[in-house]
Formats: sequence, C-alpha cells, structure tokens
Amino acid sequence: MWIKEMKATERPREKIHRFGITPLSDAELIAVLLRTGSSSSSAIEVAHRLIKQVSLSQLSTMHVRELTRIPGIGSAKASSILAAFELGRRVKHTSSAQIMSPSDIANVIAPFIHNENQEHFIGVFLNTQHQVIHTKVLFVGTLNASLVHPREVFKEAVKVSAASVVVAHNHPSGDLTPSPADIEMTKQLKEAAKMIHIPLLDHVIVGETGYLSFSELGLL
Repeated sequence: MWIKEMKATERPREKIHRFGITPLSDAELIAVLLRTGSSSSSAIEVAHRLIKQVSLSQLSTMHVRELTRIPGIGSAKASSILAAFELGRRVKHTSSAQIMSPSDIANVIAPFIHNENQEHFIGVFLNTQHQVIHTKVLFVGTLNASLVHPREVFKEAVKVSAASVVVAHNHPSGDLTPSPADIEMTKQLKEAAKMIHIPLLDHVIVGETGYLSFSELGLL
C-alpha cells in the first residue's frame, strides 16, 4: 500500500505530529528519512525490505555504496539514513559529558573534525557541573580574529543558559602552534567573557598528534 493510500492517522509523518516520534516502528522511522519509495514500492515497503536484510547496528556503519545496492535506495536516500545515524552518535558522544581536562574537550569535538581538511571553530557549552549541554560548529574556514566574533560565541551561550564556555578548533596541518590570529581571538573572547560573566574556561587546538590547551600554557 502506498503511503498516500493509508489512513491519515497511520501515515508516519502524521503519527509524529499526533503522537510524537517514540511510537513509530523502525521501518516507519526509516520511511520518514527515505521520504519517497521506488517506482514499485512505497517508502515503508522499502524500509521493511531494508531492515530485513540488515540490522540497525549494521545499517549505522554501512557505506553509501553498500546501501545503494539495496533496491529502492539511491545515493540521496542512503545519505539521509547515514546522516541520521551520525547525528545520533554525536548527540550520544557529547550529551552530559563532563569536562575535567583538555583531553575531555578534544574527545567531545572529535566527531565534528574527523577527516576535515578545513579549520572548524567549535563552542562547547557547559552547565554548573561542567557537563556539556550544547556543542556547535560556529565557523568553518581559515580562522581570523575579525571573523570569529565573541558575539557569536556568547550569543549561543546565553541562548542555552550556559554557565561556562570552552572553545576549540582543529589544525588540519597537525601543527598545534597557536597562530597570532588564534592568540588575538582568545584575548577577545576572554575579555567578552569577563563582561558577560560567563567564564571562558579554555581554548583547545586539536591536531592529529594531540592537543594544545591555552589554559595549561597560561595563555588564558
């Protein structure tokens, strides 16, 4: 049966609106991600066929090329499925993680910079117990003190009611040495933190070989 032929109360998207996401079956959740089926099958039929062939745990680690071998799954549908699993991994990895050291920060931002060849500037927002309540990529590209404005960092902090903030970015080159722009940007963030009374606890630079902490070096 095509989704449009179902009763409105049985269609996956309508069920989400009426009852929330939790009651949906695995196949219905996947059908929502697929959005459409194939020329001969509905999205739910494609989803049922998919989970009969592979488990959810297997599905979460598959490559696009593997998924597209399954009838009814094109590259766009495969990308949507894998993106959903990756978001889930990132939430699980970052939610309620407690920041006790710069290495904890490096671990939290690892999913955001994995295999990235551009610099990513990330805000990590903490509660009063130094637990992560929110993580966001705030800028992508060559970092410059004039581009990474403190306003963007602390606007996000206020939005999520953060008690303190940590910022981090990657050096794809692997060289962890802070650039003059890194140092200047950190000074600006430190001054803004004082004014808004949301402490900046650290700025961490992460590379393939490890990390560098401005706080540990006495640069913050």
